[in-house]
Amino acid sequence: MEQGMIPKYKDPREDVETRVRDLLPRMNLEQKVAQLNCLLAVGGAIPDERDMKNGIGQISVLFAGQSARENAACMDQIQR
Repeated sequence: MEQGMIPKYKDPREDVETRVRDLLPRMNLEQKVAQLNCLLAVGGAIPDERDMKNGIGQISVLFAGQSARENAACMDQIQR
């Protein structure tokens, strides 16, 4: 890949099918299986990084007692 070029799967200008075809061969089996997992974060606590070492598929709940902005910030932190 030329320096400065981003992979197709990260390029929002590419269509979804092209991005998926580029991403899947880059992922190992553990990363693909991790996409089937559902993360449950209780009380706003960030799950242990060891539980997310291969990625996450989804976060299933919002955190009770937090504003939408606080929930979004927590979800963003988990995803990063």
